[in-house]
Amino acid sequence: MSDACAQPGCPICRLAHRTVQRHLDKVIYDSVNDPATRAQLRESFGYCYEHAWQLTQTGEGTAVGVAFIYRDMLNAVTKILEKAGQERPSRPLLAQVQEKVNRTRANSATANLTQQLVPGANCLACAERDKMVDLALITLTDALGKADEKMESALHASDGLCVPHLRQALALCRSDTAVTTLLSLTITKLHALQAELTEFLRKNDYRFRGEGFGDEADSWLRAVSTTIGTIRPE
Repeated sequence: MSDACAQPGCPICRLAHRTVQRHLDKVIYDSVNDPATRAQLRESFGYCYEHAWQLTQTGEGTAVGVAFIYRDMLNAVTKILEKAGQERPSRPLLAQVQEKVNRTRANSATANLTQQLVPGANCLACAERDKMVDLALITLTDALGKADEKMESALHASDGLCVPHLRQALALCRSDTAVTTLLSLTITKLHALQAELTEFLRKNDYRFRGEGFGDEADSWLRAVSTTIGTIRPE
């Protein structure tokens, strides 16, 4: 946690990103031919949008691993579609009329097919990330509840928690001390960031552009990161 706090961005986002990358590295380099892992990936239709593209950037040997994993996915989807094409259900005339009139009504001819194309399990990388985030936030909030000076100092030195992780942290707090500390620290950092955004906007006014930018130059990016989280911390 201390190491993550010393880096830019939300420290929980950073830990989450590292956890996902370790998982993806393990799959690509150690588990791509493991039957149990492949079965899990078939069940989840591979990875979610974010983590599938992160997987493609894992490093040397990635292409072959991705090819193995997603050949399984495409084979599974193809079998579903081929079976559906051979088993076209008949629909009563009334149902056909009702579906044409009301487009919000489920299409009975494809309802079962569309359901089969929904992943049967969550993204494995998301599951690993969520477990780590819960553990990290419980550790953080418990430490703040005990007025742990080392944890408080590390958090003060960081950019603070992003709003999504702040929301999770507050839900996990079990003491008023932890809540008070989190709120105080976050409010202080938000005021500072808002001041930088104001300065950034001022210097973008044609009257003051000659002053040049300082630390506020990337405040607009940090504002996004603070609001929604740091997806790919550097």
